[in-house]
Amino acid sequence: MQELTSVERIDNILHRKPVDRIGLFEHFWGDTLKVWQDEGKISEGESLGEHFNHDMATCWCFNGVADLDFEPIVIEEDEETVLKKDGNGAFLRQHKLHNATPEHVDFTVKDRATWEEHIVTTLKPETRRIDFDGYIDAKKQAAENNRFFMWSGVNVFESIHPVCGHENMLMGMALEPEWIKEMADTYANLFINLFEELVAKAGNQTASGSMKIWALNRDHLCLLICTKS
Repeated sequence: MQELTSVERIDNILHRKPVDRIGLFEHFWGDTLKVWQDEGKISEGESLGEHFNHDMATCWCFNGVADLDFEPIVIEEDEETVLKKDGNGAFLRQHKLHNATPEHVDFTVKDRATWEEHIVTTLKPETRRIDFDGYIDAKKQAAENNRFFMWSGVNVFESIHPVCGHENMLMGMALEPEWIKEMADTYANLFINLFEELVAKAGNQTASGSMKIWALNRDHLCLLICTKS
């Protein structure tokens, strides 16, 4: 089989057509990149996507933090960790010396009442939630390198637990299911509105052709964009 371009390869996979090989993509932790740079395997500023010749390029351009104007507050700090309250009202302890999943210490939002009091009114589809320049630049680079381009972001589950924590979310599923559904619908609608704003202002064209939205509805938020050659 003739060798395909990255755009053709991923496009064929999505259409269940034959391909010359599987698509190649990976996401690396920052600590992994730092180790490789320290070992001289990756140059400073070198793109891992370029280095490994990935077939896809992504852009994470939405900011889903509830209160965009909130400045994180340091609650306590030691040599290795720092505990902060963030714009979601979450108290998270981060490790200062390496990348790690933060310790979930406490959450302002614990139930529907605190969700409605502190979060709902702030989750508006404002344009400042969108990194238009970053998106346009990433899309342009993907087109120039003939790479399949994909909007990247989180689903509603990954948006909910930073606000109320896993425990409160799971207890809500059992005791207040309508609250959990309301949160899921709120974030789904937020991201859909942001995506519509993104396409309206950043355009639905790339240097290599048009973009295709594979799935976008209010039940399953799944956005996949392809630069067609």
